[in-house]
Amino acid sequence: MKRRTLPILTAIALMLALMLPLAVIAGSADEPELPDVLAYNLEGQQHLIVGAATTTAPTVDGAIGTDEYGYKLRIDPKATDNGGYFAAAVSEANQAYIPSYIDVYVAYDADYIYTAVVVQENTFLKRDGSSGNYSRVNFQLGFLTSGSSVDAMTRFNCTSWITTANESKNGNGLLVYDSAGKIYTTIEKTATGTGWGYNNTLMEAISHARTTDADEKAITVYECQWKKSMLKEAFGLETLPNTGYFALEVMTYNLDNQNIGTYRYAVQLSEKQTLDLINEYMWATTFIPHTITFGDEFDLPLPKAEDPEPASSEEPASSEEPASSEAPATSEAPATTEAPVTTAAPTTTAAPEKEEKGGCSSTLAVSSVAVLLVAGIGGAVSVKKKKQD
Repeated sequence: MKRRTLPILTAIALMLALMLPLAVIAGSADEPELPDVLAYNLEGQQHLIVGAATTTAPTVDGAIGTDEYGYKLRIDPKATDNGGYFAAAVSEANQAYIPSYIDVYVAYDADYIYTAVVVQENTFLKRDGSSGNYSRVNFQLGFLTSGSSVDAMTRFNCTSWITTANESKNGNGLLVYDSAGKIYTTIEKTATGTGWGYNNTLMEAISHARTTDADEKAITVYECQWKKSMLKEAFGLETLPNTGYFALEVMTYNLDNQNIGTYRYAVQLSEKQTLDLINEYMWATTFIPHTITFGDEFDLPLPKAEDPEPASSEEPASSEEPASSEAPATSEAPATTEAPVTTAAPTTTAAPEKEEKGGCSSTLAVSSVAVLLVAGIGGAVSVKKKKQD
């Protein structure tokens, strides 16, 4: 009787050894793996949390009222640890022309996104002709959040300026990237008689003004109302995700009509970050936008359990290269945000460390255990059999 039991036990053990790996493989399919490197989970990246939707829409009039916007971020362009940078070093002679602060305001409701940028700058040049120098702001939003560097750099750019006739102007364009570099969409290049294709359709309202702040310092205000319907059309989305990408670029001139440098609010990639993104997605630029959440909580999936903390308000962003004057600003300047007048201390979310993936390696481990179990059972049985003999 005992001799008959041996083949039965051995057969059961072998069946378990074959079935366990299948169970592991089936289980891992329910949890899709995330890339090791995500363009929204980078060290030094700011995560801006706008909060709840507004119940009272801001008035787009070039003046920022108290509590008109639910979210405010103050940036100090001279700071070096707040998520922003100058694309090129500002000369000693031009240090005095760096804005003392940049304020970013954001609100939203079911149909619109409202943005305002206030730049404290003592010098200011209105646009004069198609090639004249002028101060301007490039506000950028992106909503393709697969995690790849290519999708992160595909974003809508709104370039704002004031003309010599005190008119508010915008040059809007969709910046589309692929592994070969930046390209423009045909929609962006569709002329409407007054500018780029989205000029008369993306903005429900725009208003810019040159005035003074509470301390009598000269400021330039850029205020816009974005149509969500047009953003969805531009990105080919039925609905906009709660969390997207945000970058800002600010250009300021000195008294000699020279651009002192482009200040960009975005993640200036380190050599390691660039290589990691290239290894993961086959392409990377020199910077990646920060993230912005139209809600109370960052909600993109991360390889790690912890979510990035919201960025504090008020640190300077740097710029990389000045945006072109008329074409949709291709500025890749980082934008900063500020929670109700807070200062933006940089929020650093370290890139996820390499983790051992499930699947093959896990299957091998389980198979090995099962085989050991078979060997163990067989060994125990044979020993027992010998003793009985």
